Amino acid sequence: MTLIDMRIFLFSGFLLLGFVVASVPDDYVDSSESAEIIDQDTNTCHYIRANSLLEARCQWKSMKISLDLNPDIQVLNVTGKMYPIILSNDTLHSYKKLVAIYLRDNWLLEFDEALFANQHYLKVLDLTRNILFKLPKNFFQFPYLHTLYLGHNMLSDSAFKINVTSPLKLLQLNNNIIHVFPNIGVQPTLIHLDVSYNVIISISTEDLAPFCSLKKLDLTGNRIRFNASSCDCQRFNAWVKLRQIKMKPDLYKCIDPPAALNKDCAKVTFSDRTHKLFNECLAMAQQKMKTAKASIGLKKRRPVRLGVLLPSVVRAQAIP
Repeated sequence: MTLIDMRIFLFSGFLLLGFVVASVPDDYVDSSESAEIIDQDTNTCHYIRANSLLEARCQWKSMKISLDLNPDIQVLNVTGKMYPIILSNDTLHSYKKLVAIYLRDNWLLEFDEALFANQHYLKVLDLTRNILFKLPKNFFQFPYLHTLYLGHNMLSDSAFKINVTSPLKLLQLNNNIIHVFPNIGVQPTLIHLDVSYNVIISISTEDLAPFCSLKKLDLTGNRIRFNASSCDCQRFNAWVKLRQIKMKPDLYKCIDPPAALNKDCAKVTFSDRTHKLFNECLAMAQQKMKTAKASIGLKKRRPVRLGVLLPSVVRAQAIP
């Protein structure tokens, strides 16, 4: 039985069970500021104030999710338990201040790009353990999204043939059906990439070069093989060392090359394309840093309107 067949079999089995066990993670406990806001037989939500953010945590035991929450919530946590849910395009329409959305363990099959249309401030999105086969075209274009969890889904290579503009720092793609190392373009902010337990069979320095800030890479559980009659393995290991990337598993054990390549493999060089991609990424990273510093400097230089801050006695002398 292939990996795809096994996952589809498991999905079909759970559909036949016809029941659901919903759970809510207990990362934060603050009962003094918790309030029950929905009281039904099957679905419950409550508020929690955590890290100065207003969070709504929901247990959902029916397929159709319909929320009636405080529109000022900043974190939404809807956790199910291996039962397919349905999200309509307007499910999140009223919640325009969300910075984090957690939809783990909901067996979500798909959603339209309109679902997240109003999420202009989204920074963290967790869709772990669903049954997603594809993603909307605008999915990687949130202006502030830096943490994205897509592990334990059914995503294949076609899901990543999209333009990625979000400033991702962490991208988790473990336990999917990815055959080719994700080609998502130059990513100057990406620090941690997890593609463990997929079906990737090859990797090169040109695959890693567009991720010039990468420090953690998890390739565990893939079937990566290098051409034994080349220096590809030695070259890849050399790049990981040079860029100080912490990799799982450790550096690959390279097969001894043919005698004619001993000297070349002992002192490998990188392709022009590898250097080009890396330098392009580095230039983008430096530009982003300059822009960020300029923005901070502008805020510091901005004149203070003393008339707003000082008592009325001093207001007459305030700088206009």
